[in-house]
Amino acid sequence: MREDINDSDIEIIYRQLANYLLQLFKLDFDQIGSLSWPGVKTQSATPACPLTFKAHSILQNGGVNIFGDRRQGFTTTAEYFQYVVEQDWEQLVQQPNSTVGLYDTKNKYAAFKVLKTLISDLVNTKYDRCKFKLICDDIGLANLVIGKQ
Repeated sequence: MREDINDSDIEIIYRQLANYLLQLFKLDFDQIGSLSWPGVKTQSATPACPLTFKAHSILQNGGVNIFGDRRQGFTTTAEYFQYVVEQDWEQLVQQPNSTVGLYDTKNKYAAFKVLKTLISDLVNTKYDRCKFKLICDDIGLANLVIGKQ
């Protein structure tokens, strides 16, 4: 953030951002996925898998495409978490420098195997099939362009 912005302006910006996020949180969705571009007709009513900052960073920094099949969304929280664990697994398998030595590799391998089997136990059934909220894992002041108005 620029250092020439005074504290009162920063407070106003944070309040505006908080208000935008609260408005977005009022929206409910039946599936976990990505929003389509405005004006672009999709071939399916099913939303594409979410684009995440983590997946983008792994692709950009590690050269590993962990997005998988992005043509469908998720109807349960457990399905989505399974997808996230699979992304981490793909990085472990395809990016040799994602671990530091044999010990680290074995520990990560074991951790992902255990986590994969525990997902259904870690998701509260009340929240597995419900209305989902719109979130963005990398929205913040660093990703905003603010005009003078």
